[in-house]
Amino acid sequence: MMAKKEPCSILVKEIQNITEKYFNNKINDSGLTMSQARALSILLKYLEKRLTLKQLKKN
Repeated sequence: MMAKKEPCSILVKEIQNITEKYFNNKINDSGLTMSQARALSILLKYLEKRLTLKQLKKN
């Protein structure tokens, strides 16, 4: 019996979810989530420049 084919987008989303859970568990000791850590990383990259929330979301 052939396995049901799933669109790549569903598989990519599953990989993203698993990766995010893994990193959330790894950085849990710092009290940050992966999303918060990523936002801080972006803000540090643009330290000398002000970013709007829209620009932050885009990055």
